[in-house]
Amino acid sequence: YPYLYYYFVARHLRDNFEDPAKGDDVKTWITTLAAQVYREDYANILIFFAYLSKHPFIIDEMLRAAQNILKDVPLCDLDADVAFATTVQLVPPTISIDDDSDTRTARDKHLRAQDGSDENKARSANSREDRAGIDQILAINAARKTLDILGQIARNFSGSLKADAKTRLTEECYAIGLRTLKVFTIAFQENQALLREMMEKYFREKEGIKDKDELSKRSAQFIFLLLEFLSFETLKAISNAVGSEELREIYPRVLKKLRLKSVELTDVTIKMDHFRDLPSKQIIDFYEANKKNPFLSTLIRFLVREHFYLFPVKREERNRICDKLEIRKNNPLMIIDERRKYKPAS
Repeated sequence: YPYLYYYFVARHLRDNFEDPAKGDDVKTWITTLAAQVYREDYANILIFFAYLSKHPFIIDEMLRAAQNILKDVPLCDLDADVAFATTVQLVPPTISIDDDSDTRTARDKHLRAQDGSDENKARSANSREDRAGIDQILAINAARKTLDILGQIARNFSGSLKADAKTRLTEECYAIGLRTLKVFTIAFQENQALLREMMEKYFREKEGIKDKDELSKRSAQFIFLLLEFLSFETLKAISNAVGSEELREIYPRVLKKLRLKSVELTDVTIKMDHFRDLPSKQIIDFYEANKKNPFLSTLIRFLVREHFYLFPVKREERNRICDKLEIRKNNPLMIIDERRKYKPAS
């Protein structure tokens, strides 16, 4: 029963936190836990401690540790940072959706896959050895785990935390996710020549393509779509971590402070995933404002398509958004389930 262990360790820390003789040692332990939150046992102890104590020290230490992860990496803006991937792939790919999809079945399948992914990440985190210096792979793992824990605290204690604490937690969730994405975009940009060479060889040998222009186009499209996938997964990770309608007053504060296209799209993603009402106007406005940007216009269409795949939306609203975002409907006569959307669990 590992969770009993996590609980009693956290209670021991809480009970001795203010003790004049033991308090300093407890704080040192908490600092150590926060700095290695990528370890499953440390992360769970911190969650229990945050539940039992609510002391601001735990949030301050976790935020300090989070800000030190990839601290020299700026936030990815999903604009200039990915411009190198659109030099050849200028026309966004065609995106379509089957109107006869079963949203309930699709959602159940998606949740099962997500549970399996979480278990794999947990095993991976626990299998790593401690090191004095965190290398980049471990830093990325630490960033993702820290994102999950900070978000869990912000969501689960939204009623008891002060607005400033919730804002700081939410802002760092955005920031640590986008710093991680920036690492990948830098790696892609620095190695794009090698990636294109590898993909051209693959298409030439496996698909028999000989034309140089076609090989160049196909390899460029591959890089473009792979970056789209990584960006999609990052935005969904941030949304899953810190998305909750109970934090609706916090998101505008973060959006106002972090003025980036990536933050705007994160805001849209969270509202699509966690708010009862679909932010139709915000979706359309974002697409219209970035229609000439192949990367951003494609990314928001992928996000919207996934939402329609997982959640029932009224036919008129769904068709209107698909028309505005140029998402092709494979069966436009299908009658969509018009029951109220199930509010995703926070």
